[in-house]
Amino acid sequence: MGVFPVTSQQLRIQILKKLKNGKVMEKSEMVDYLAKHNKLTMSQYSRKDLVSKRNSWDNRVKWELSWVRKRGFIKNVRLGHFGITPCGRNALDLCG
Repeated sequence: MGVFPVTSQQLRIQILKKLKNGKVMEKSEMVDYLAKHNKLTMSQYSRKDLVSKRNSWDNRVKWELSWVRKRGFIKNVRLGHFGITPCGRNALDLCG
C-alpha cells in the first residue's frame, strides 16, 4: 500500500458517486469529503511533498479530478466547480 489507503480507481469512483445526484461541488469540498470518506489520519491529510512542499493529498485529489474531467466524466460548471456528465453517470452504472 502507498502513502494513502485508497487507489486511483477507487478515488475516481468515489468522486463520481458523490456527484451522481447532480450536485455541483468545489475542489476543496471534494478534497475534504474524500479525506473523511477514506478515514485519512491527520498526518496523511497534511503530508507535504518533499520537493514541491505542497500538500500531497490535495494534489492527489486534484490529479484524479483532472483525470475524470479529461475523459468527459465530469465538467467544469464554473472556475473551481464541477458536476457529473451523462457519460460519467453511464461509467458509474458500469462500475456498479
